Amino acid sequence: MRKIKLLTVALFMLFAAVPAVSAGVPSVPLTELRNYFHNNTASLPSSPLITTKKEFDAQFDMAAFMGKDGQPTPVNFKKQAVIAVVLPETDVETEIDSVSLTQTGSKELTLTYIISRGLKRGFYTQPMCIYAVSRKYAGYKVVTKAVERQDVSLTSEPLDVITYSSPVRGIHIQADVPAGNDRLSAVVRDSIVARFNAWQKDWVRQTDNTSLSLADPCAADLQQAVSTCASNLWAVMTDCNDELKKAVPDLRRSCEADLTVRRSDETGRYVTYEFVIYNFYGGAHGLSSHSGITFDKKTCQPMTLVNGDETLCKLITERLHRDYDSVEFEKEPVPMPQTLPFMKDGKIVFIYQPYEIGPFALGMPECSFYPYEIEKWLTDKTVY
Repeated sequence: MRKIKLLTVALFMLFAAVPAVSAGVPSVPLTELRNYFHNNTASLPSSPLITTKKEFDAQFDMAAFMGKDGQPTPVNFKKQAVIAVVLPETDVETEIDSVSLTQTGSKELTLTYIISRGLKRGFYTQPMCIYAVSRKYAGYKVVTKAVERQDVSLTSEPLDVITYSSPVRGIHIQADVPAGNDRLSAVVRDSIVARFNAWQKDWVRQTDNTSLSLADPCAADLQQAVSTCASNLWAVMTDCNDELKKAVPDLRRSCEADLTVRRSDETGRYVTYEFVIYNFYGGAHGLSSHSGITFDKKTCQPMTLVNGDETLCKLITERLHRDYDSVEFEKEPVPMPQTLPFMKDGKIVFIYQPYEIGPFALGMPECSFYPYEIEKWLTDKTVY
């Protein structure tokens, strides 16, 4: 019997990462003030820092409503001041995200936030967010650092969804494939096919089935490439299933192979494709992988995004410790991940594969940073 690589049973732990301020920069606690709206008779605040009740009342009115949490958050100007981000009225979908306040000088604060703009709508709104801070900052100068992010609909470019699904064989492939004739679409298609090739070769390696000679899928016809990949996988899986049945006659589970390619993020600057794979070669459980590639729309090439060093690895380790409470890794600080970081929802995602920084039970740990949080390590600051 060919050697089948067996793995131990475990649970995956997948958690969403939450942005925070980079280590070493003093963070100022913010308390969000709810249920207010900007007075349309008032001009926009000349400074984000508001220190008196008179000035606050001139800018904002209460928006109380019935029910739980319907009352406006009270402000005590004897102990607090207010930080306000108020944008002009707009008919474009606009969100203010990742607001942070840091002390960057003896009497200086830096207010950082991201403005995400989307599609045009048939009505106007006034984006705003307001926070209470300690009164001790009332005499500070506030420097504003606003980052603009123009979101692009994921249907903005032609896209074909190619699938192959055979429950009997245990094979499922679904791929978002750009249908355009431009250079970027061609590069993305080549990358998808390269992943098909690596996937089927991994099956040969994992099952030690070196007797099969597999045809490489061709990028010229993606539907044919998917079919070729599925046929190759089935050839490997058939031999694997036969060997498993000989070894364990009562085994009811057969091999499985699942790959999903999805376009998960896009702006006018870049586009990201994610690859999610699940394989069951036999044994106690399957093995998953998750990675992404962010393509530069100008150069049509994959983006490296960051130049990692030990300091960045320490920041990643701190973020992972925060998101995965009480988890210890095999080596700390953790190394840079084997797969390239990728952009998603305006953040840079770092993801580790099973066994990469800990036991299988750890799953695939991931964390993310807004680009400004790790600006020192960016290879291209125009990603935001």
